[in-house]
Order: sequence, then C-alpha cells, then structure tokens
Amino acid sequence: MGVIDQLIHHADLPNDLVCRLSRLIARPAQEFSAPAFGSPAEVPALREICRLLLELCTERPVVICVDDLQFVDASSLQVLLYLQHRMRSRRLLLILSEWEHPRVAQPLFRAEVTRQPHLRIQLRLMTEERILSSLAGITDAAATVRLARRFHQLSGGNPILVNALVEDLQLAIEHEGAPGPGPGTGKRFSQAVLTCLHRWEPQMFDVACGLAALGERTSLPRLSRLLDLDAAQIGHSVEVLTRAGLIRADHVCAPEVAAVILAGMSAEQRSALHVRAAGVLYDAGEDATEVAAHLLAAARADGDWAPRVLSVAAERALGRGDSTTALSCLGLALDAADDARQHRMVLRQLFKLTLQTNPTAALSFLSTLSKALSGGRLGDRDVVSLVRLLVSRGDTDSAVAVMEDAMAIGMVLGQEARLELELTFRRWYGVACPPFLASDGLRAWCAKPTGTGAPGPDTGQTLARVWAAGGDEESAETAEEILRQSRLGVRPLETMSTAILALAHGGRYDRALFWCDELIDRFSDRGATACLAELLAVRADVCLRGGDPEAAIELAQNAVTLLREESWGLFVGHPLSVLIEANLELGRLREAADAAARPIPETLLETAVGVRYAHALGRLAMARGRITEALDYFHACRHRLDVWNVQIGVLVPLPASIAEALLARGDKTCAREVLQDWLEQPACRDGRTAGTALRLLAATAAQDERVPLLLRAVDRLRAADAPAELRRAERELQRAYDDAGLRLEPRLEPAEDTRPPRPGQVPAQAGVGAVGDLEELSEAELRVARLAAMGRSNRDISRELWITVSTVEQHLTRVYRKLRISGRAKLSNLFGPMAVCGPQQVAE
Repeated sequence: MGVIDQLIHHADLPNDLVCRLSRLIARPAQEFSAPAFGSPAEVPALREICRLLLELCTERPVVICVDDLQFVDASSLQVLLYLQHRMRSRRLLLILSEWEHPRVAQPLFRAEVTRQPHLRIQLRLMTEERILSSLAGITDAAATVRLARRFHQLSGGNPILVNALVEDLQLAIEHEGAPGPGPGTGKRFSQAVLTCLHRWEPQMFDVACGLAALGERTSLPRLSRLLDLDAAQIGHSVEVLTRAGLIRADHVCAPEVAAVILAGMSAEQRSALHVRAAGVLYDAGEDATEVAAHLLAAARADGDWAPRVLSVAAERALGRGDSTTALSCLGLALDAADDARQHRMVLRQLFKLTLQTNPTAALSFLSTLSKALSGGRLGDRDVVSLVRLLVSRGDTDSAVAVMEDAMAIGMVLGQEARLELELTFRRWYGVACPPFLASDGLRAWCAKPTGTGAPGPDTGQTLARVWAAGGDEESAETAEEILRQSRLGVRPLETMSTAILALAHGGRYDRALFWCDELIDRFSDRGATACLAELLAVRADVCLRGGDPEAAIELAQNAVTLLREESWGLFVGHPLSVLIEANLELGRLREAADAAARPIPETLLETAVGVRYAHALGRLAMARGRITEALDYFHACRHRLDVWNVQIGVLVPLPASIAEALLARGDKTCAREVLQDWLEQPACRDGRTAGTALRLLAATAAQDERVPLLLRAVDRLRAADAPAELRRAERELQRAYDDAGLRLEPRLEPAEDTRPPRPGQVPAQAGVGAVGDLEELSEAELRVARLAAMGRSNRDISRELWITVSTVEQHLTRVYRKLRISGRAKLSNLFGPMAVCGPQQVAE
C-alpha cells in the first residue's frame, strides 16, 4: 500500500480521513492479500479504503495521479482498479502514467484497466519547432534558432531534458549575462539525464553506460559482451532509451550526454568499464587509436596486447600532431610492459618523443636508461641520444659517466652514432672532442670510426670548416645530404640545425630557409614543441644573417616563449643571441637589453654557444658606450676559444668587434694590427667576414687608402650576399668619396680584386642579370624583387605590398631561382642605379 499511503499523506485531505485511512493501511500485510486483481470486496481492508475515497468524491472533485505505474505495488493497484470500476457516477479522475517499454509492465492490471472506458495519451518527443517556442523571449532570434537546434540534438526532444537545458540557459544569462559555455554542460541538464536513467530498473543505467563508453563503435553483440547481459534484454533497454530521446536511432548518444552518464559512475566502475570496452574493441579488430582511448580513460592496461596497441596509437597520435596523447600512450605502455624486450622498446620510444617535446622531462628516464645500459639493453644511438640530452642541459659529468659505462660494456659506436656525437660536440663546443673528455681512452672511443654508411667520416670536419673559413660547394652538398636523409627520420635535431646553419653561413640562404620551413612544418604537425622552438631559433639566425633583422626578432621571440625557461637548457643561448644581435642591428638598445636580462644556465658560458652569447653582450655594451666592458667580454671570449683551440671566426667575428671597440676608444693603431692579422686568418676566406674586416680596416687607414679598401669590401660583401654589412660599407664608401671630393657613379661590374684566388675559389659570374631574365618574373615577383634591390627588409616589403612576410620569402626564393642568383645583394645589379660601384673624379 506504499503508493496509497503517499497519496493520502501528500494531498490536502481532512485530518480525520487521513487518520482513518492511515489506520487501515497500517494493518498487517496479510489482511491485504487477495487473488491477483480480484475484486477488493473479497478483502475488507481494501474495500474500506476504497469506500472512504469514493465518499470524498461526493464532497469535491477528486483527481488521483500516479506516476511510474510500473513500480506500483500490487495492493495499491487493487485500490486503483476498484476505483476505476466505480468512477462513472463519481467526480473522480484517474491519471496513470508509465514509461513505454517493449515488455509490458503489470500486464494483468493493464488488461483490467483497458477493459473499462479510458483515454490513452501517448506523450511524444518535442520537435525542434516546439523547443523553439519554449525559448522565445530568452535570447535574440538568431541565438534562439541556433539553441533550439542544439537543444534538440542533445535531448532528442525529451521534455525533461529540454526543460533542464532551458533552466541552465536562464541561470547562465542571469548570472553571466550570456548563454554560457555551451548547452549540455549545466548542472540541471546533468541531473535530469541521471534522473531519467535511474527512474527505471538498474539495468537501464548499465546499458546507458555501455552505450556511452562504446560510442560510435556500439553494436548489440558488443554491448552484450561488454555488460555480460542477454542481447534480448539489452535490445529492450536500448529501445526504451531511444524512445526517451536519450540515444539516437543508431544507438549513439550525444557526447555531452555520454559524458554525464560516465560521470555518474564511480571512478572504479568507470575504469573497469573502459578496460572491458578496450578488450571488446581489440577483439573486434578496431583501430588501435580507439582501443587506446579506452585504456587511457581507464588509466590502466590489462592484457599482453595492450603495450603493442598503445605504441601503435602513439605513432598515429604523433602523425596527427597530438604529442600529448602520444606521451600518455607510451607512459601507460611502459607501465604495462611485462617483458624486458617490450619494456626496452617502449622506453626508447618514450624517451625519443619526450626529447622532442620536453627535454627536461626526459631527464626523468636517466636512471632507468642507465640501468638498461649497464645490462647491455641499449644501442649505440640510444647512448648518443642520452649524451646529447645531458650535454644540452650542461651536465657534462653525467654525460661522461654514460659514455664510460658504454665503454665498460664493450660498446663500439657505429658511424651514424659517432657522427651524431661529433656534431653534437661541435654544436656546443666547436670541436669534436670537447675539454670535458679528459681521458685519452674516452677521446679515442668518441672519435674512432667503425662500420660503413653515409655520410662519410669527414662530414663533421667538412661542416666545421664553415665556422672557421666559410662555406663552399663541398660543405653545401654535405649539408644538403644530411637534410635529405632527415626526411627518413634518422637525424637528431642538433645535426639538422648544424646543417641548416652551415648552408646559411655559406651564403645559401634560400636553401637554408627552405629546409627550415620544411622541418618546422614537420615538427609542428608532430607537436614536437622543443624541436619546433629550436628550429624557430635557427630560422631566426638565418634571417638575421640574410639581412632581415625584423623577421629574426619575431622568430627568436616566438622560440623563446614557446618553451618554459626550465625546458630550454643550453639551447636558450641561441635565440637570445639572435635577439640581442638583431635588436642592435635596428638600433633598439632597450629591447636588446631586455633580451640580455633573461636568465640563462650557469654552464652556458662554458660552451661555444655561450661564447656567441657573451660576444652579443659585448656588442650591447659597446652600443651603450661602455667600451671597456665590451673589450672585457671580447677578450674573455677569445681566451676561451684559444684555450679550447676552437676556430669559429665566421660564426663569432671577435676580431671585428675588438677592432670596432678599439676604434671607438680612438686606438687606430691597435685596431689596424688586429684587422691585418685577422685578414690572414682562415675566417677571412669567407666573403662576408673579409668584407667586414676590410670595411673596418678602411677606418684605420689614411684618406687615400680608404676608397680602395671600401671598394674591395663592397665587392666582397655583395658577392657574399651580406645585405646588412653591405649597406654599412656603402654608406662609408659614400662618405669616403665625399671626403675625397670624388663622385660615385653606377656601373655594372664590381671592382677587380687583385688578390690571387684562394684554392678552389670559383670566379663570380658577370652579366647574370640580363633584362631578358627579368621578363621571366611575374608582376608580383617583380614588385618584391625591385623593393628588395632597394635594400628593403622582408618586413618592410610585406607592409608596403600588404602581403605576409612568408609570401615575400616565397617570392624571393622563386626570383633567385629564375634569375640564377644566390641572394638579394645581387639584385642591385639588375636594377641599375641602385648599385653602388666605381669612382669617377670630378674636375674642380
């Protein structure tokens, strides 16, 4: 009599009637027993309850409403049926509701009720138009149409869910003044979904959870296996949920609804469900990505197949640029790997990926990898990867310990591993065997080439010559070969960066930019944040050397902000050096000082990258007029390079800076000695370096010597495609002509360099820029080329033509290719008066 008891205690009835009915209901249960749905007249207690309720109808109209009829107890149903039989002459209305279910609930009661006069009303799901009308006046017309469509998708037209969505909307507007983050995320909606599910038998919620977990991969056989329920039972539940609007006809619920359902489970239940779902999908041959998603949601992986699936899913996530998911997959796979070989493979894969995304986090694998190395479970390139990480963090002691452990177990470096190690050392220290390799045995182990393969054993020395003496055809081809092989994924980042910078310092700016862009696109797609940050710094360096400091600043700033400070390690010295140098190029002392104020690792200054950074600080001090401070920086840099026996004069032109500081102090004699000595060094085989030295040497010379020196400087810098230095030399040449009373006339041939060509030097081609060649350019390319020939930076060109900097770079790349020239400096020859060439004395 539970339902009747609720009715009488929640209705506005006379107290004496409530008391009498309560006494009747409180009688022992056996007094209400009767044959199923027989006449209440056979049961005195039931007959008396019905009589009292019917008497009430003589005083007033009585409406009895009972919801969820399928859950009503048998005794209460007897009373309702008795009342229905006698309601024709009474002012009594019975309203009974139940969920429609394929299996009829209370079949005998239904049969008895439907034999009597009745009206059956089937509540239908709300249409989008009805939902639209319920939203009228809440938001503007456009938002109302959009929300009505979205509400219908989420609720399936279920009035309970629609009303909950409307309430959430009204609350959001009331508190936030706007509709909120999105329908389906409010508390009212979440409560309504769970209330609907829990109003039925427990199986209904279990089936809903299974549907939410499997999502679009749902089928009745899979759901049956997942929940360990009979397929027919599941089919009935699915039909009820579909009619209620909670799931679509294809057995899939909206993601917001699925999230609410799964959130309604306990954490343990939800984890177990996802593990079972992963097993069901794996056995069904579903994609590894789908299976792994359930293992990640469960935060555990059961089954010997799980590590393999997670590894495959990690690779596919990387292909989509989702490095976060890839790392999560590999981390879970490592925990689940139950044999040594599988554990080692996953560990290597995870370490490699972590290096590309967050090198600092990769340090957490040091202990595990060291144990694997001691057990002989790492290869030579694994060891090199670990050494690369430690060196880039400035932890040379640990790097030495790893190499000594590798030597102790008899490991021999193959040619590829040795080359990677050599280029890493050259990148950070400028030499193949840096100072921290104290023992002869360790030096021999690092340097000893074994095995076969390409590139050849002289690759490291070939690229190193670029920093000492400039680039040539051999270094350019070596760099190109390394970068072509990087498409196979067999080159570490330090190697690729070194190759790109070798191209740039050899004057191949177009090729350096091409490879930068290709690698940036590749690592952007893979979500390799650390690699991307370093490549942005490399591209900034290329732009700076190519005469575009504006682009260099933007790229270097992006690189610095892409990673947290603790994630950079020694790499931070590269973009910071570029930032300081580029801002000084534009005369922005404050911005250069801001870059110099950023924190750096203490060990940075012990590296070649740190020498360049210290050199940039010296240039900043000199720009501020602090000549003594600048010279202190420069001499400290030279001392380090002398002690290490490192030649990187092309990368860090210390003599030029020292001479410039001496000139600023008025010491022309010392400056001249420094420059004359420098011109005899290998670094001045590089046209840019030699041109800079000649320009500065002219400042120390007598007036009659200045013009010839500056003419040679202009020619060397133009041939080297060094626009920034070229502009300086041209300005000084103009002043020298003015001082000498000479007039500058345009001509097409550079002044002859009377010095004998160095071995292997190829004479510059004359007459490359014929008018016929210009006709090959499109109108857009011609506009960009003309402005570049006038000395405009890529940033200036982009602003003037209202195009992006990237488009400018692409146009210039095509211009260089069509005109068969190496860079923008040679464009001046093609546009006549813009070239600054030989002297013509003016008669006074």
